[in-house]
Amino acid sequence: MAIPPVAALSAAEPAAPARPGSPRTAVGAALVLTGTAAVLYGAFGAGKEDARAVIGVGAALTLAGAIGLIPLLSRPFVALLRPLLIRVNPVHGDLAARNTVRDPRRTGATAAALAIALTLASGLSVLGVSATQYLDGATTRDLTGDYLVKTAPGVRGLAPATAGLLGKLPGASYSPLNQSTQYRIGGVSSVLTGVDPAAIGRLLRCEVTEGSLDSLAQDKIAVADFKARANGWKVGRSLPLKRLGKEGEVTIGAIYRAADQQSNLLPSVTAPDSLVARYDSAPNTDAIVVATAGGPGRAAFAGITKALGDNPALSVLDKEAIRAEDTSGIDNQLNVFYALLGMALVIAAPGIANTLAMSVLERRKEIGTLRAIGLDRAGVARMIRMEALLVGALGAAVGTVMGIFTGWALGRTLQESVVGHALVVPWGRLALGVLLALAGALLASLWPARRAARVDIPAATAAQ
Repeated sequence: MAIPPVAALSAAEPAAPARPGSPRTAVGAALVLTGTAAVLYGAFGAGKEDARAVIGVGAALTLAGAIGLIPLLSRPFVALLRPLLIRVNPVHGDLAARNTVRDPRRTGATAAALAIALTLASGLSVLGVSATQYLDGATTRDLTGDYLVKTAPGVRGLAPATAGLLGKLPGASYSPLNQSTQYRIGGVSSVLTGVDPAAIGRLLRCEVTEGSLDSLAQDKIAVADFKARANGWKVGRSLPLKRLGKEGEVTIGAIYRAADQQSNLLPSVTAPDSLVARYDSAPNTDAIVVATAGGPGRAAFAGITKALGDNPALSVLDKEAIRAEDTSGIDNQLNVFYALLGMALVIAAPGIANTLAMSVLERRKEIGTLRAIGLDRAGVARMIRMEALLVGALGAAVGTVMGIFTGWALGRTLQESVVGHALVVPWGRLALGVLLALAGALLASLWPARRAARVDIPAATAAQ
């Protein structure tokens, strides 16, 4: 009794519109609210160990809820883009906008695949670019020397005599970073990095918050702020030191800002190399920082390489090379995820094509009528392509917003522990992702559009 008489004359059964009060909408709204609350709690309130897990669960719930709400979101989204479509093409744009919201559930289900793909790609892009920018800034900020001498990939540790070879360079300053393990300082497990107190101030920029790096020349140690804060250490405090049966005492002479992780350039505990030598006769030399008299350049690079004996087991890296080395892993991972995005678009394309093909089949009489009153084949094809672009834009918009939100939340968990880490939104990459989604939707529409353009007018208009 609820079927309208006019609808009964149509070959296709009308789709039930998405309503704000439907169970699907209620469940979707509940998931979005719960997931958003979980993500915000993970970003601001959860402990460091649990934050990322909470954000991951919250993001999954939010995405699931957003997919459930896409049918409801399709109407306002299409209404927002409709003026633009009408301006581009008044007739075909208006028809495409009306047809897209005719079956919101089908439109939402089709856009969901693109939304999931764009959520993953956008979130990982935000995280990856933010991490790359942090590493880039950390290198620029922390390294004031010109070059870093390291072993080539696959070779472990520099020979103890390597640093002495650089004494042949006139006017150069250098310091090996001698890492020594198995210490207990004040009862806390620690790793010491020995440096040359006379040269380190020229080679590395340390933001000292208490004391002075000059204290290294007095056989004192410098401690990263996070380690001092965690153990309640202050400048001037003397601490017992133990290593493999050897015992002694060290005094904190400086506290500096550093990331909450072990780093070759800004370690958690920096000590004069003479102190390290008393407890460890063979520390592991990770790298040598070098500053040349005339600054970086071809001549300086050639001079360092020659001083090291043109050793193929050694790499001489300037700041650009260090950046490339530090960020290569992140870039490679992002490329893998972008490849997965391409696969997701390939998977989503048949869904878009199938949705449009079903729509064309159900609207054969309507399309035949439009053709009979003057809409040519090119116009019909253009209308179908615009419908596909609207579906692609809907999925891309939902996915991009979700990805930025998730990437921000995960990045927020790093800001308190990693000095200098900040959110970077890669608008160019996000725009490229949206363009790829639209291109995929457009390609998926080619066959349905061709089929719609070839609808037989007499047969279609005679169909009941």
